[in-house]
Amino acid sequence: MFKKGQKIFYVDARDGIIETARFIEKTSDGTWIRIDGHAINTFVYSDYQNKSLFEDLTQAETGLENYKINLKSKLLKNNFFIKDILLRLEKHEGKLYVDVVSEILNTLL
Repeated sequence: MFKKGQKIFYVDARDGIIETARFIEKTSDGTWIRIDGHAINTFVYSDYQNKSLFEDLTQAETGLENYKINLKSKLLKNNFFIKDILLRLEKHEGKLYVDVVSEILNTLL
């Protein structure tokens, strides 16, 4: 897969960003990497290696776009998650706020 110290690209699905990293080692459970600028090593579980670790930037960009497309598709199919967020938002901010956010979401989709 990768060589020790090799520069790789890590797709952070939580924040939707691509970061450069260095490969440390692969174990049976996943892969250890060091993200550039971070003092602590990061562990990527084997289930996510194919979605998160790439040899070049173009592959990482494609991987991130595919992740976004799949996430959007999943949220559009089952929008209970979005409805739950809007219900919580209504409790804290009020109905007007939710109506405006819903209107914005409808124009984006």
